[in-house]
Amino acid sequence: MYFANSTEGDVLQQQCDDCVLGQGMCPVMCVQGLHNYSQIGNKDLRSAMSMLVDDKGVCQVRKQLKVLEPEKPSILEYLEKTR
Repeated sequence: MYFANSTEGDVLQQQCDDCVLGQGMCPVMCVQGLHNYSQIGNKDLRSAMSMLVDDKGVCQVRKQLKVLEPEKPSILEYLEKTR
């Protein structure tokens, strides 16, 4: 998803605030920040970016993390053990 301004980007940031990946530098937020404006006129990049954040601004990685492991603390414990 292309965010035209920081207010639109707040939708993603709110999701990061409640996600284990948002506790550090989230790869989705990083890619979104680095390549947001590059999506303009680039259908392939826009298509790839929508695999991470859909057209409604919903982070697809966070969505999958919730499906795989609905309890946030256990994800945090897992990440801490694997670092």
